[in-house]
Amino acid sequence: MEDSQKGSPFGFTVVGSNWLKRNKLAQLLKEGVITDEDIIKDFDDMRKKLKFKSSPPMENDKGELKTFPVKSRWNDEYNYGGVVGARALDQVKGLKDVCHLVLTISKAKCESMVPAWWAYDVEDYMALRGGEFVTEYLRKYRAYRAKKGANNRFVTWVMEFQQNGMVHFHLLFYGRYIAPLPDLVSWWAYSDPNGVRLGKPIKHNYGGDALANYLTKYITKDLKIVCQGRQKRTAAFLWFFKRRLYNMRHHIKNSDGKYTLGIGRDAFKSTWQRVYNEDEKNKMALNDAEFERMRLECEADRLLMKEGDEAPYRYYWKRKRLCKFTLNG
Repeated sequence: MEDSQKGSPFGFTVVGSNWLKRNKLAQLLKEGVITDEDIIKDFDDMRKKLKFKSSPPMENDKGELKTFPVKSRWNDEYNYGGVVGARALDQVKGLKDVCHLVLTISKAKCESMVPAWWAYDVEDYMALRGGEFVTEYLRKYRAYRAKKGANNRFVTWVMEFQQNGMVHFHLLFYGRYIAPLPDLVSWWAYSDPNGVRLGKPIKHNYGGDALANYLTKYITKDLKIVCQGRQKRTAAFLWFFKRRLYNMRHHIKNSDGKYTLGIGRDAFKSTWQRVYNEDEKNKMALNDAEFERMRLECEADRLLMKEGDEAPYRYYWKRKRLCKFTLNG
């Protein structure tokens, strides 16, 4: 069979075949209606147009006019990595513990898994399909956790481009435990066992800056290198097939108006500790919005308080002094 994949692990053939059947662009590539040269040319034309495009002029309160670069990951003028970094920062800040898992891809392991019709490099194919394989990996992880009666602790994954042309993936989970290492290895068929590893500990403060920078520096720095270097075809394929370079868990709005990732409150540092740490660094008094947020949190705590409990309070900084906020101010 033309679409068969020799030596494919369980699940890989199904994922590969489904992609070809449901993706009209892949079918065009297979049938030779379009080629990689066509895709790269369109990719370069798109980037040239982005370079000279900007938003309509906007006027601020001072009457100054300013334009902004087009919001596209493929626009060098737009700080795409910074935007992703801000989202990653919002995802991880306040968590007590974060586990870091790395999934690598072995070229030798995957060469026999690539469909026979694919006329390009293994690196291109795995970059194009890697996000789907990570999704399949997370499906097995969630099934394992559900079987154990445990919740899903996934937070985010980010693709990293390697100098050898292959990609690998960084995944974050909250808490100190993901699953037994043999299971983590068995769910990933695209590398040798030593290609699945727990990443080195990352210094995690309240703000989570180190985590966000660690993850998003690959998008910020490597994306420009990929677009301009020998991996341009990889970037062009990612653009043409509209593939993601990262994925993050969705927010859930709680009854108190705050957003979390569907993660239990016990996974986060206590509110007073987060407020204390943040304002200790800034050494500034809370603004009106933060003050109102603390008041609402105290009110919510008071409503949930059992008889005999102490009145709720929060810490905040005012004129470089640590003060205690209670419901009555």
